[in-house]
Amino acid sequence: MHWVLSILVLSMRVADSTGEVLQVPTDLGDLSSVFRAIDRIRALTNSIDLLFANAGISRASSPLSADGVEPVFAVNHVGHYAFVTRLLPLLEESALRPESDVRIVITSSSLAWYARKLNVSFFQSPFDKNRDKPIDMYTRSKLANLLFGLKLAQKVNATGARRILVNIGDPGIIFGTGVHQQMEDTYSIWQKLIALLLDWCMGMTVEDGSLTLLCLATSPIIRDNTITGCFYRPFGEPIPPEKYPKNATDEAGIKLWDWTERFVASREAEL
Repeated sequence: MHWVLSILVLSMRVADSTGEVLQVPTDLGDLSSVFRAIDRIRALTNSIDLLFANAGISRASSPLSADGVEPVFAVNHVGHYAFVTRLLPLLEESALRPESDVRIVITSSSLAWYARKLNVSFFQSPFDKNRDKPIDMYTRSKLANLLFGLKLAQKVNATGARRILVNIGDPGIIFGTGVHQQMEDTYSIWQKLIALLLDWCMGMTVEDGSLTLLCLATSPIIRDNTITGCFYRPFGEPIPPEKYPKNATDEAGIKLWDWTERFVASREAEL
């Protein structure tokens, strides 16, 4: 039986080989909900073949998440980290099968290039308008998605699970999801005009935006060439590492992984 997981903000869609879709309720901004969903998934299956980490918000109504993390960072990065790392044993089980094709696809963004250098001391602080711009919360989380994917690929390879392929995708400029609208009341008139111009001249449909991620999930080229730990832009074009965001350094990836693992493990023990 083949299982595909797609992480959403409020639910996880679990599709088996018969096409049946099961909803596993969760909230990536609340680790107690994440851990309950993980337990439920473990009860449903002992293997996973494909996992999309695709949830994203750009603004939240509360200053901190239920776990005391800046909410955009909590949903976009911390919740994904907990889900993916705690479900890795199920992907490893799938990878033991002959001719297995196990993949993890993580959604980042071109806005990762605009992210400031990560500062772990800010992760548990509310947004400070005197220190940051509203969009900084989102760009920081998208840089974190990229760093997480790169470091995860290294970690998986180090364990010898070479049949688990981890890649990161930038879906492109897509206004149809409405994510940008969560911040529109903070935009100046010039920023709104720029957003309209970008949508008109460069914006893609949601369907077009999904193509890069679907390529990473299904293309035989990824499997046949054992491509892992790579960052792709539309439409399935690999980005050379030397052109990654300047703050996407290995040092930043290590610090982010270490902080996130300590935080998630601490909450896991408490809960």
